[in-house]
Amino acid sequence: MTAFYFGDPSRPLFGRYFAPTTRGAKMPAVVLCSPFGEEAVRSFKSFHVLAERLSKAGAPVMRFDYYGSGDSGGDGKALSLASMADDILEAHEELRDMSLATQVIWVGLRLGASGAAIAALQKPSGLGGLIAWEPILSGAHYLEVMRSSQVANIRFQLGDAASKAFNTNAPLKEYLGFPISEHLVEELETFRFDQLTPKMRRLVWAPASHFKSDDEKWPTVSEHFAHKVDEIPKTTDPAWNSENAMNSFVVPILMIDQIVKTVETWR
Repeated sequence: MTAFYFGDPSRPLFGRYFAPTTRGAKMPAVVLCSPFGEEAVRSFKSFHVLAERLSKAGAPVMRFDYYGSGDSGGDGKALSLASMADDILEAHEELRDMSLATQVIWVGLRLGASGAAIAALQKPSGLGGLIAWEPILSGAHYLEVMRSSQVANIRFQLGDAASKAFNTNAPLKEYLGFPISEHLVEELETFRFDQLTPKMRRLVWAPASHFKSDDEKWPTVSEHFAHKVDEIPKTTDPAWNSENAMNSFVVPILMIDQIVKTVETWR
């Protein structure tokens, strides 16, 4: 793995390149699009394992931090869906230059899949498709989930009596320690995955083991796409995104294996 900075020097992005370790394998290159905030922390190890397995299978892989997150430049309030999409496009071109790949697949987890779907509207050269792993389908529902998690965390930290001093209906400005800009909130209030029609060769959905809301059910969303949407079968992996997994860094290895197999047989 090679770590480096790329992009506009005034807006540096931090990347990690995993060169293919299997010679002769004709696999597309892969850009991994991470989630937002605490979910990015929880999935960090999973993305590292996924990158390693893809590179061992013969795929050039790029991991990167969005501007305003991780080791990239910028303040956390600079991050938005639009900026995530711009950064994904930047990583796409960087990986094409580094690997000389003619086809690149994006794997987006949670909000990373949403940003990737927006970026795909720009029709970048060489984009072979998107694997949407537990994507955020409704931005409004995602905001509700973040708000409830934030309130629960305040109550846990301060107790019920002290937490009553906080206005739980105030605009959401923070999510478990990560700042949220007004711009991002505005974008999420109107974002729906089913209102996008990504101009890509293929769209694959990697589902969660369960859904908390009817608003997050994939079948009602996939019907809106003009082309066929493939699906990776559900697995029996532990819930990597549960509160119980917060400090354990659970790796959903069965889903990772399924994603690698999907990339290996990509057509």
